Amino acid sequence: MSTHIKILNRKDINSFDSPPKFHGEERKRFFYLPKAASQLVESFRTPANKVGFVLQYGYFRASNKFYIAQRFHENDVIFVANKLQLTPAIDFKKYTKATFARHQEHILEQFGFHKFDGSSKSALMEEAHSLCSKQIKPRLMFLSLVDFLRDNKIEIPKYNTFAEIITNALRNFEKVL
Repeated sequence: MSTHIKILNRKDINSFDSPPKFHGEERKRFFYLPKAASQLVESFRTPANKVGFVLQYGYFRASNKFYIAQRFHENDVIFVANKLQLTPAIDFKKYTKATFARHQEHILEQFGFHKFDGSSKSALMEEAHSLCSKQIKPRLMFLSLVDFLRDNKIEIPKYNTFAEIITNALRNFEKVL
């Protein structure tokens, strides 16, 4: 596999691929669930599934992205567990990939978003090629592509997906020139 051009520095990449950091009032706002979502959470059997769903919901609400459980912030886990009147010692090993994916589907549906898939990737590549013809710098392309996904209500993938698309778009543009 070819290497990608450098768009963001290591710190910015880590920040982009990590859940947002909330403070007191932000936690209350982002981890608030509407009635339908609250009823859904009540139907879950395990504390990991309940807390995992609420965390994914709040993080998605803030960033339009999903994160693996290992990246959940401990303060957020404690806050949500307390809110749900559960013990804060949540074992996310019981939060399976299948459950994680099911929760993502519910959340995407709740917000009216689409999963980032092959057709989304194709649309993003077309947008990147369009931006290349305008000779936009890679960092600005990255930000524009993130906005493109938000505007089209599509889940935002990890940084590497953007790096791959932008690198390929720029290489293809150079070949055309």
